[in-house]
Amino acid sequence: MPAEKLFADLTNPQRTVFVAELDEMISGVLILHLGGSFDGYIQLLAVFPEFQNRRLGEKIMRFAEDKIFQRSKNVFLCVSDFNFRAQKFYERLGYQKTGALENFLVAGQNEILLRKTRGPLLEFSAQK
Repeated sequence: MPAEKLFADLTNPQRTVFVAELDEMISGVLILHLGGSFDGYIQLLAVFPEFQNRRLGEKIMRFAEDKIFQRSKNVFLCVSDFNFRAQKFYERLGYQKTGALENFLVAGQNEILLRKTRGPLLEFSAQK
C-alpha cells in the first residue's frame, strides 16, 4: 500500500486508530470507520506475530465491539476469501457472512463481508 494512501486512511476524521500494548510494547493495531452507511466498520485488526496466540485479537475485538455497539446495532468487517484462519476466528466470535465483494482489493480474490448484529439499524437508539 502506498504511504500516501496509508497516511490518508490513518488521518481520515471518520476513522479512529487504536494501538494495543502488551508489556509496554505495541502489540497490535485497530482502525475503526465510524460514520456513514457502514458506521461501525472494522477496517483493520492486526496483532503483530510475536504477540499472537495470546488471545489479544479477541480482546481487541471485544474493545471494538464495545465502541461500535454504543453507536450502532451492527459491526461490519471484511476478510479475504483465502484467509481461513481469520474466517474461523470471526465465526467463533459470532460474525456471519453477508456477501462477497469480488475482485475488491486484488483481481481474482474476494473479500467476504461479515456482520455481527444486535438488530435492525432503524431500531437503534443510543444509550445516554
